[in-house]
Amino acid sequence: MQAARRAGMERRRNVRADLRAAIAACAAAAVTSCATSPVATGDRAFASRDYLTANASYLRALAANPTPADREALRFRVGLLLLLPDTPVHDAAMGRAVLAELASASAGGGYREAARFVLGLQTALESAETSADVCAAEISRLDGEVKAQESAGKAREDALQHLRASLAETQAQIRRLQEELRALKNIDLGRKP
Repeated sequence: MQAARRAGMERRRNVRADLRAAIAACAAAAVTSCATSPVATGDRAFASRDYLTANASYLRALAANPTPADREALRFRVGLLLLLPDTPVHDAAMGRAVLAELASASAGGGYREAARFVLGLQTALESAETSADVCAAEISRLDGEVKAQESAGKAREDALQHLRASLAETQAQIRRLQEELRALKNIDLGRKP
């Protein structure tokens, strides 16, 4: 059971690592599309894992009403930041919404395929996490059953030991009674006229 739990956790780590690698690759590819100052600041912050500063810089750049192509690049970066697990700006639902809009036929432009790819990875990650959670719950349930069976087995073993002890005691009493009966028969045989 522990092996199954470890395998599920390993699969989840692998999917997360794939998602992180894809996000990093997509972010690196997106870096070349915008050269405005808030974007450059955001890119440097992203590269140094300062996700709060990166997110704020990208949002500032979006508020400055960039060109449609730059807007797509910035929205893609924001979507990546929101999907990136274990960050202060993590919001999977919001990140999915941003990338889903980019992945749509009318809005995505040059980031349509990249957004679809990242959404596919996110779906795989969520599926792996759900499977791992289901497996962990099943393992926990089975652990409980095993412990209950072990406890019942221990109780049965204790009862069996008690019965064996009672049997041994009863057999000893029977032997004593048989010996006494033999002794009484010998005495009785010795008194016959």
